[in-house]
Amino acid sequence: MTMAGQERYPDWSDVETLVFDWGYMKWLTTRKTHGIAIPAIGMVTMLPGQGHARHNHPASAELLYVVSGTGEQMVELDDGTPDVRQVSTGDVIHVPQAVFHSTLNTGWAPMQVLAMYSPAGAEEDLLTQPDLMTLTAGELPTFRPERS
Repeated sequence: MTMAGQERYPDWSDVETLVFDWGYMKWLTTRKTHGIAIPAIGMVTMLPGQGHARHNHPASAELLYVVSGTGEQMVELDDGTPDVRQVSTGDVIHVPQAVFHSTLNTGWAPMQVLAMYSPAGAEEDLLTQPDLMTLTAGELPTFRPERS
């Protein structure tokens, strides 16, 4: 963040967009911009029929708040059994530290999820994904269905 005070009033239009095959995300607070004293907070948009694969965050717990849409959330139980639930607008999901989880948009519209990592830092792992494309602040992602 470059402007004085901007770290206290971060704005979605001032941060880059991370684009993946399944959708895109913006991180409003990160370990890099705000340290680990506050959670990393980002907005995730999953395209219809898309989602992110099973993964975990070894050093962070995660809270997810479904802002809009419907989906299927999987969070593994302590014995490794997948616990799959249908989620929709207003639902909150707690993913404990190092627990495997995945999310799939089962609706016809984009699914938006507010994601929070505590402590911050897990968001940096996304920068190593092979399908990542980074757009500068203000640049809009565009998606077109593939035609056969």
